[in-house]
Amino acid sequence: MGATGTGKSVFLHGAIHSIQQRKRRRNLPHRVIIYDVKGDYIAKHWDRQSIIFSPFDQRTIGWSFFNEIENLADLDILTATLFEPGQNCRDPFWYTAAGGVFRAVCVYLMSRNKKSNADIWALFAGSVHEIADRLRELPLAERGALQHIDKHDSNLAASVISILRSRLGMFYYIKDLDGPFSFRKYIRQEDPRNLFLLNIFSFKQIFQQLMTFVVDVMIRETLSIPDSRERRIFFVIDEFGSLARLTSIFDFLTMARSKGGVMLCANQDLGSVEDVYGRPRKQTFFNNFNSSLSFRLNDPDTAEFLSKAYGEWEGIRIMESRQLSPSDLGDRFGLAEQQKTERILMPTEFMVQPDFRAIYRVANYGVAKVATPSGPKIYARFPDVAGPFVQTDRFDPATVQAAMAAGEVPRPAGAPAAADATPRLEPEPPGLAPDESGRPDF
Repeated sequence: MGATGTGKSVFLHGAIHSIQQRKRRRNLPHRVIIYDVKGDYIAKHWDRQSIIFSPFDQRTIGWSFFNEIENLADLDILTATLFEPGQNCRDPFWYTAAGGVFRAVCVYLMSRNKKSNADIWALFAGSVHEIADRLRELPLAERGALQHIDKHDSNLAASVISILRSRLGMFYYIKDLDGPFSFRKYIRQEDPRNLFLLNIFSFKQIFQQLMTFVVDVMIRETLSIPDSRERRIFFVIDEFGSLARLTSIFDFLTMARSKGGVMLCANQDLGSVEDVYGRPRKQTFFNNFNSSLSFRLNDPDTAEFLSKAYGEWEGIRIMESRQLSPSDLGDRFGLAEQQKTERILMPTEFMVQPDFRAIYRVANYGVAKVATPSGPKIYARFPDVAGPFVQTDRFDPATVQAAMAAGEVPRPAGAPAAADATPRLEPEPPGLAPDESGRPDF
């Protein structure tokens, strides 16, 4: 954790480089899955074997939602992930109902062998009446969700369809992105390539749900593979608070060790974690990490939380006392032992650290104050080897804006106007650094 500019990303760059060096030198089955909101990690750590998933990037792999479904149980789990209610949801019924309609539509599409992203979007972009007609073609046992939209002019149907389209708006942008790649098979088949999930900040709200879904799929698959002492699957998530509610992360933190799963998360403070998961789970989230690195914090609540979490020490202090006397007996001086309990670190110590200085806690080993290389030094070691973001011409901002204005695709909550969402593009250098760059270990 740490405020902007204190050294979080610099530390992660070094950590990724060390993982890569160890993997190459010892030929180890390590993989790194990086959630990147700026493109910095692609720019400095991409190689010819790496995979990029980003619907607005020219280099993205092709993927279809149905690639992750092998049976109806898979569909049930993926539906629950897509329609996970938010922390402040007062009535999860609406999300359950929307998920039920989505599941029924997917069953209909699979029965007709329509398994493309475009097929999903085409059906949900239609009217409520058309969706209900498709559900009536299903076997009786699969029509349970029809009750939510059967009266297509009711408030119930309108609310359910509204939630459906807000969660499925991402399919508008991936409707022509079909391909053979599967995130579940990537985990299961020990694919040695690194994977970059690029969610450029300008389009973050549009693909927040998609990226959260993808990370959840891979986390669940990691927990399902056999145990291994040699395997390592590193999940590196910068700006963890930019993802939507990811409940599977708690299972990952408690059970992934035997599978070779490792989680590296970075965030400015614990405030955004509390907003998404609630106060009780914020503490569970923090406690399940065996190591924590805290750079300078600007949030007093997080500083107070860490001060308590890092514990107390108990010792004996020598207390000195003096007494002046006007009599001939003279002054008095005394020493007394007093048992004291104090915090190891006060909240202020987390808030006044210089840049690139941090407080490091390792379970069972205690707490230390450490230094990381400064930004200019570490970035000099890692020159850019690829463009951070190469925008595709499939969706120019004018097209996106026109589609949202026409109601063809819902604007996700908080999404910027498409005209303001154009990032500055940097061309990819013609040559890429070789795998063995010769750069020193971090």
